[in-house]
Amino acid sequence: MLKAEYINKHGKVQESFKQAVIQEALILPEEFKHVEKEIISNVMAVVKQLPVKNALDKVEVKLNKQMMLTDEFKTLRDKIKYKTYYQIDFVVDSFVDDCIHDITTMDAIPASKIVLQRV
Repeated sequence: MLKAEYINKHGKVQESFKQAVIQEALILPEEFKHVEKEIISNVMAVVKQLPVKNALDKVEVKLNKQMMLTDEFKTLRDKIKYKTYYQIDFVVDSFVDDCIHDITTMDAIPASKIVLQRV
């Protein structure tokens, strides 16, 4: 992965990795060729969700304490700080029976894993 410049020497994912996955031009080491399709399909799903950003473009933002003390901010904070709760009503016994039936009759699902490490 380092040779193909998908990650840098510090283990950070580069934009070239995302582009290679999107263009289906990902080059994997020989030891992973037998599971290449599974790796690519799983990585495609993850890459679409995770944007790759340049860490050098980060800007430090300082907290404006004066803004937090204004009535306008307090009003906004009071609006968004409460969580929404949902409640449903169903018959537990029939729900459990349906779940047991569906689980016992479903096909086996083979394990497929992706391990993400954040450095």
